Amino acid sequence: LVVYLVFQCFAVLMFTGRLPMKRYKKSVCFLVLPVFLLVGYLRLDQAFYQAVVSDQRFETVTQVEGTVTAFEEKANTYNLYIKGHEKVLGVVSKKSRAGCFLNELKEGFLLEVRGEGQAFCVPVNEGMFNEWLYYHGRGMDGRLWVEDIRIVSDQISPWQKGIQWLRKLVKDNCGKWLSEQSAGVAVGMLLGDKSMLDPDLKVLYQDAGISHILAISGLHISFVGGGLYGFLRRIRLPGKKFVPVWLCMAASMGIVIFYCVLTGSPPSAVRAVVMTGLSLGAKAFGYTYDRPSAIALSALVILTAEPMMLTQSSFLLS
Repeated sequence: LVVYLVFQCFAVLMFTGRLPMKRYKKSVCFLVLPVFLLVGYLRLDQAFYQAVVSDQRFETVTQVEGTVTAFEEKANTYNLYIKGHEKVLGVVSKKSRAGCFLNELKEGFLLEVRGEGQAFCVPVNEGMFNEWLYYHGRGMDGRLWVEDIRIVSDQISPWQKGIQWLRKLVKDNCGKWLSEQSAGVAVGMLLGDKSMLDPDLKVLYQDAGISHILAISGLHISFVGGGLYGFLRRIRLPGKKFVPVWLCMAASMGIVIFYCVLTGSPPSAVRAVVMTGLSLGAKAFGYTYDRPSAIALSALVILTAEPMMLTQSSFLLS
């Protein structure tokens, strides 16, 4: 990872012309690019190797301790995302004894979970859903069929409380002022949360090829960031002075990053945040915004954290 970041910084400095070898920039590019791609390949190969090792280890796992990062409701089960020494997908049956605890749990709780560990399934027929790639691409190490839950600590940071309160406020108001079907769509478009979306309507969106409008992406982020930046640039301070450009940029990026965290930081939102930051930075410092370069840098940021994200359709389509 360190070597990868060093080459990444070197490439950025080289292409911006900040190195003394600017005269030989084109020649150096052809020398650095193969090494750059090789390091990326080795990072991806290492991620696949670690995924295989975690599969073997999870066959014997019976207990996990970690912090709840997200909930996901399915037809007959709840998916509990737990982050500790490892990232675990806890599957809780709605009819089980452990399912009774879910009404008391909140994101940020520290839990001790007992059950039967299992590796993610590999597709046996062509066209099947590749569960192994999907969950490992999201950074999960294995699955635990939960039989018992014990709350170790229910202390939540003020930051997490604020995020949860705002999410609940948006959901409650959408449910209050909109019909059940419209509320599910609104919550999906605002928070990226599809738990309230009607299953039949979700199928219709997928069949019509417009389900991407429910994903938090460039439309949402650019509207929030660009709109706020433009609004602040038109405000006059006492003395008929405009708000400084750097302050407009900082305020806009702060709101954009907060909104990304609020929606769960999906890959499409992270990509949009990086590109919005580069766009606003170009305006603030007098540079020209180059979209292909922004897309490439956002891809590097995402793949540096999760190399296996390269196999995910959410990353590729975004």
